[in-house]
Amino acid sequence: MAAAGSGAMQLGQLANLARLYWYTVEFGLLQTPQGVRIYGAGIVSSRTESIFALDDPRPTAWGSTWNG
Repeated sequence: MAAAGSGAMQLGQLANLARLYWYTVEFGLLQTPQGVRIYGAGIVSSRTESIFALDDPRPTAWGSTWNG
């Protein structure tokens, strides 16, 4: 990971690498044929956030629109 951070810094993309890490390794959700699955370490460690991520009735980022 250090090499990726160094390369991102050289390309001026460190903020984008940090964002990618945050939204995948920490709080990642994955759409599968069986439904949404949690795989991020940060979200797995929070029971309440996990339930909210899976059960909230509002549309999600996978193609739905939300006006709320």
